[in-house]
Amino acid sequence: DAVSAEMKAARFSGTSGVVKLLDNGDRSGEGIEYAIENWKATGPGGALEPTIIGLWHSERGYEWADVPVWPGNAVGWDAIPRGIALCPPGTQFDFDLNECGECPLGTVSTGIQCVPCELGKVAPERGMVKCLDCVGGYAGATGMSACTKCPENSEVPSGSPATSPAYCACLPGSYMVNALQDNATLSSGGGQNASAGASGGGR
Repeated sequence: DAVSAEMKAARFSGTSGVVKLLDNGDRSGEGIEYAIENWKATGPGGALEPTIIGLWHSERGYEWADVPVWPGNAVGWDAIPRGIALCPPGTQFDFDLNECGECPLGTVSTGIQCVPCELGKVAPERGMVKCLDCVGGYAGATGMSACTKCPENSEVPSGSPATSPAYCACLPGSYMVNALQDNATLSSGGGQNASAGASGGGR
């Protein structure tokens, strides 16, 4: 136990910065530093060699010393070739900060660009990689982070597209007044479209 305690209390410098151990024995994120290399040609038609263009520090973030060169000899942050993923899934590259940032609510990313969820799907958390199907409710617009609830005593049946209130149907044993008809229509288990009328909701 004494040896373990001494090891956990020790701090030393390694190739990636200061090394400090947590109580569980894992390395602390404090003081970690990585060099960011970019393969650049030594001259016209010359061989490619790795060149350090910046650093990433666990506390200070990115620190850039030079701009990158991309395949095809495109130079700079504004010249990133289409389809190259610079960031982990659920994030996208921020050209103002020159770093990866989490996708906002209602969007997802495979690491290239945050895109809004399609109709019928939502992204309720930041940094998601896949939109989720609406359950019970619907998503009538792109880029939604939460499903819209159906009128009282109705829901979107499983397997329906869930892209608009037109897919809301009465729950079994419920009925809904149809504003387009003179009389109330009884539903025997979801047959009457809930979006066609006002929310009667009686049983």
